[in-house]
Order: sequence, then C-alpha cells, then structure tokens
Amino acid sequence: MNAEKLLRVQGGDPELIKLVGRNYLSDPVNYAYLLYDLTVYPNVSKALLRVEDDVIVGYALAWFRFEPQTVILYGELNEVPIYEVLRLKSLVWVPFNEYPSIKCELLKYGIVGNERVMLDMVATPDTFPWDSTYADECVRLRPSDVDALQEFWDSVGVRIPREVVLEALNDHVCYGVFINDKLVSVARTYVRTPHVWVVGGVFTHPNFRGRGLAKAVTAAVTREALLSGAYALLHVREDNYPAIRVYRRVGYELIGRRVWVSFTPRVM
Repeated sequence: MNAEKLLRVQGGDPELIKLVGRNYLSDPVNYAYLLYDLTVYPNVSKALLRVEDDVIVGYALAWFRFEPQTVILYGELNEVPIYEVLRLKSLVWVPFNEYPSIKCELLKYGIVGNERVMLDMVATPDTFPWDSTYADECVRLRPSDVDALQEFWDSVGVRIPREVVLEALNDHVCYGVFINDKLVSVARTYVRTPHVWVVGGVFTHPNFRGRGLAKAVTAAVTREALLSGAYALLHVREDNYPAIRVYRRVGYELIGRRVWVSFTPRVM
C-alpha cells in the first residue's frame, strides 16, 4: 500500500528540500521551479506537496516576492488544498488537461480571468543549431551595464526597479545587442539549476524589430545553457506565432501546454 501524505514546505526545511531535490533529479524540467524557488527564495516561497512513497506526485508552489504572486500547479492534485496558496492575487499556471476541473476549484474561492494557453518549449544539444551564427553579434551583459539595461526597459515603457535590474545582471545570464551604443534587444535567464535554465525576458525595441535580433539573443542565452550541461526551457503564448517561429529556429521543441490564468481571491 502506498504511503500517501500531504506536506507543507516553507522556510527551507532541510529534509523536505532533500525530498524535492531527489524528485528534481528524476524529472528536472517539471521540478526545476519547485527546487529553485524553495532554495533560492525560501522566505517568499511555499509549497504543498502530495507525496506517495517518497515521490512527489503533485504540488502547488507559490512564489510571492512580487504582486501578483505566481502559483504553479503540477501533477496529481486530488486532496491538495490549493486554496491555502491562493490567498493573494495570483497568476496561476495549470496543466492544460487539468484546467477544467482546476477552474471549477478556483471559482469556489475567487474570480478567474485573462486565460491564455502557454506552450512549454525545450532546447537540447541535439536540437540546437550549433553551426549557426545567430548569437555572434550578442554580448553578455554585466553589472556594469545596469544603466544601459535600465534605459532600455524605460524606453519601451517597462518599469523595473533598478535594484531588480542589477540583481538580474548579478545572478542571471543576460545577453543583449547594442546598435550605435544603445541596447536594443535582450534575453535572460530567470531560473538556473544544474539541469534546466529557464529563458525569458526576450524583447526587442520596436524600432529594431525584423532584423533577427530576438533570435540572436535567444540563441546566445540558449547556447550558454547548453554548454553548461543544462537544457533550456521557455514559455510562450500559443498564439504568438512570430515568437514561436524564432524559438523553433534556435532548437526549441514543444513538450507541453499549460493555461495561465489570473486569480483574484474573493473578499470574505
């Protein structure tokens, strides 16, 4: 008989982190966020784990450093009280096939909106175009580039606190393209584990689109991930066809779908 239990993780409990680590090693792509958030951001992360015989068969992970918080739901969630991690405004990631039943659960506790289907795509050493020169015009951004990166985001109307921009340059891999000494296209990592890097923040200034710059910066970050021994994972809207074409050209292949949905808890 399976020994089934529900575990709550917050604050970096060493024994539970070891459990998460063992499960991550068996399935790095699906457990990368769980391991990363609970170890790198223990004070702003918590999780509910459904465990059977030392195997995490389902989890609800909340990362609440910024508003809205992000809640990732994965696996078998029967008997998992997901309302415990839904007490704040949230962006909820739900497995595509489970969304109808999860939506009914969400509606018990609040308002659901802005539903969109997201593709999970992965690049591996076997799919990446190693003979391409896509990434050659990119440069690795360093903390000394904080002013250039801050100016870039300001110029496209994205307000990011300077300390967050600097943190990204210190803690993550960021690549960019400069034209006439102005940063015009960027991509970065959001999560880095030994086996999975999550790539995102791909953006090109509107005045410089159509030149292949998004492909270049994505390829640069992806290449560094693969050279480190990790897979590269990213998420893209199902209807963002230009971005999907770019990502396919640098080796990304579809591995799954999720629904991302906004959730506002009902005032009790």
